[in-house]
Amino acid sequence: MAATRGQGQGLIDYLLAIQEMQEPGFRRLVYASLPPAVAQQLEIGNRARIELISLIDTFGRYPQLQPWQALQGRMNELLPDNPSVKRLAAELARLGLIARPG
Repeated sequence: MAATRGQGQGLIDYLLAIQEMQEPGFRRLVYASLPPAVAQQLEIGNRARIELISLIDTFGRYPQLQPWQALQGRMNELLPDNPSVKRLAAELARLGLIARPG
């Protein structure tokens, strides 16, 4: 399942609410866990919002590779107690992009 344009804007806001996502180095750590076919398509730059638009568009082209699940799994590893990461997981589950958190 892919996010709609409106959902994509909301997901960008959820991602940017994770303060670490403002840092290019942190975003690279997150992207390292994505399926290679997805990661290779991302437009990488220094502006977080532009990069995340590319991420959402790319994820929409590869739903069968479960990129949202990979991204959320990496976020849980890197920031296990971060409330913004938990809110992102809840929103992704609500949209049907990942399994509901246990």
